[in-house]
Amino acid sequence: MKLSNSEEPELARGRILIVDDEPILCTSLAEFLSAEGHSVTSATSPYQALQLLDEFDPDLILTDLRMPGLDGFSFMEQARRAGVSSGFIVMTAHSSVSRAVKALKSGAENFIEKPFRLAALKEMVDNAMSRMRLLAESRSVATSRDRKEIFSQIVGRHPSMREVFEMVRMVAPVRASVLITGESGTGKGLVANLIHQLSPRSERPLIDVNCAALAESILESELFGHERGAFTGAIQRREGRFTQARGSSLYLDEIGDLRRPMQAKLLRVLQEKRYERVGGNETLEADVRLIASTNQDLEAAIEAGSFREDLFYRLNVIGVHIPPLRQRRSDIPLLSAFFLERSARENGKPLRGFSGEVMMRLMTYDWPGNVRELQHAIEHAVILSPESSTLTRLPDQLLQDGGNSRLPGSTIRDIEREAILSTLAAVDGSTARAAEVLGMSQRKIQYRLREYEE
Repeated sequence: MKLSNSEEPELARGRILIVDDEPILCTSLAEFLSAEGHSVTSATSPYQALQLLDEFDPDLILTDLRMPGLDGFSFMEQARRAGVSSGFIVMTAHSSVSRAVKALKSGAENFIEKPFRLAALKEMVDNAMSRMRLLAESRSVATSRDRKEIFSQIVGRHPSMREVFEMVRMVAPVRASVLITGESGTGKGLVANLIHQLSPRSERPLIDVNCAALAESILESELFGHERGAFTGAIQRREGRFTQARGSSLYLDEIGDLRRPMQAKLLRVLQEKRYERVGGNETLEADVRLIASTNQDLEAAIEAGSFREDLFYRLNVIGVHIPPLRQRRSDIPLLSAFFLERSARENGKPLRGFSGEVMMRLMTYDWPGNVRELQHAIEHAVILSPESSTLTRLPDQLLQDGGNSRLPGSTIRDIEREAILSTLAAVDGSTARAAEVLGMSQRKIQYRLREYEE
């Protein structure tokens, strides 16, 4: 292997990996492309090149087609499976129209016949680099936009939610399985999506399956796929979610509802990274990052014998617990303002804040349905609200005494104080914006703040 790097790699035009079993060609191309300002590494075998991919992370790969042990087509396929997003230029002395077409279908940027002029290669490399740079920029913009949108939906400043966000940032870059726990409506799906979007696999879509929504016989086919004739109605082969999620993340919602036979099959995939379609003999590789969630107590299910302990530990490599809304009431004004603004915009209503009575009810209600229930309650209220700048209505179940659960040991004054301080934290201390959200006068909020300081 020959390594030729510019003295100032940060100024390099791009990183290029050359893969060819002719050492002389590797050396000459490395010298030429280095002189053009690129950072270049070469490998004289595809296997050596595959080992270099993580370390070097090339923008462009120049590869021969006919090489001992592993040909260029197979090398490109294995590189793609490893998650490489580089462009490819295929070099070969054995050209034909069919080979050229196959190379392009395999994902190559271009095809050049040996022997070639260096000027022709330079033009091809420059064009490929330009395309890769534009693609990277567009992906960066899209990813930034997507991440901003996802973060905007997961609202919370309570210390327990800050712990969740910190855990997400830590676990997103790795491949380890994640188990998200929490009551229904706490936002487990949003957290799973955020983990995926912050991961190296975010260029591919997150594939999700609700384990509680499908019968076990259907779920097996849904996850692993099936062969034609595997069962009545299987008129053609179908790829399962593990295949669809190759190189991406697979989110299994309500994992606690899996029956033990399916648990055993899932455990095998996690242990061996292999599976077969229903009715098939071909063993497929599972290049998948697994994220699971449940609202059940899996440790209690293990004690009851309904959930496998070994599967639990395979899933729970990293655990993320989302607290219920009643345990982080200080987030209610922030969440309420977020849902009000979005729903008012979508429904063309001029609403900007809440009446004092409505906010008190929001703060004291138990929220058994958690954030999802809060969102639906505000959307319901916005739709039925009269034309006004303040939300004054709520669904009936929030107005019934049975749904009201004032904070233990708290007076109305205590609840008001919590609402004011939480809202101020959510709007970066703006008493004017807090007044709009709470349906109070700015003067009253300023007066209350002076009282709290005494």
